[in-house]
Amino acid sequence: MPDRQLLDPADHAEDFALRYAQELDYRTGDRMTELVIPTGQIGSRTLGKGHACFMPHERTGGGNDPAGGLTLDSGVLNLELLGTLPRNQEWAEARLQDRSDVAIAHEHADHRTPGPGSDS
Repeated sequence: MPDRQLLDPADHAEDFALRYAQELDYRTGDRMTELVIPTGQIGSRTLGKGHACFMPHERTGGGNDPAGGLTLDSGVLNLELLGTLPRNQEWAEARLQDRSDVAIAHEHADHRTPGPGSDS
């Protein structure tokens, strides 16, 4: 990676996520297991890329695939992810594990209740 300071928080989060993608992938899968996410929903299979629980190039915080696989992404590292939305300050002050737990819970609930108002 270049030796330059990344001023955009989303760029900085993605840069960090790319450098530590493997470690973040392992930790995300372990955390989903600790939170009793069903095994078949831990991570997602991507054609040509295999199985992953953490998607470093994505910036939304997390996602789920049509089969119900849950993932986190570089958005959980971005303290400014919520921008001006309510609770943005709490997000920015939260520990990474807490932000990850919130994103996992959100994606799990989103998958269980698809339809209007969901992110799917």
